[in-house]
Amino acid sequence: QRQMCIRDSIYTTYRQTCGACHGDDGKGRDPIAPTLLNNGIIMHSDPFNTIAVTVRGLQPTYLDKDRNFMPMASFEDVLSDQRLAELITFVRLHLGDREEPVTAEHVREVRETLEAAGYAGGLHTTPDMYDRRDNNINIR
Repeated sequence: QRQMCIRDSIYTTYRQTCGACHGDDGKGRDPIAPTLLNNGIIMHSDPFNTIAVTVRGLQPTYLDKDRNFMPMASFEDVLSDQRLAELITFVRLHLGDREEPVTAEHVREVRETLEAAGYAGGLHTTPDMYDRRDNNINIR
């Protein structure tokens, strides 16, 4: 019963965040957002890119140069590291068949790596972040 309530709560968060653009079923909504179902980023064994996309946001040109998807907003200031971890775990399990949970620690590490590399949430980089970035970190 408790597990069902937790899963329902996470699905509600999914619908309000990811599902708003990617669809309640994760199959995408043309021309708004691509599918998450069986998406290579979601299915990858390393959750880094999935976490990075939720923390940083994403410009559609990174996905498919022939499609004009809307930019994805950053959820860094919307959800806590713990809630992002739960959401990403949910998405990877139900849409990418990845059973390994993502932890709040994973999210924090990726966020700190992105910040150290000069990237901020929502794809906005301030001049002082640019000056302080660690050029030895390769995000690409």
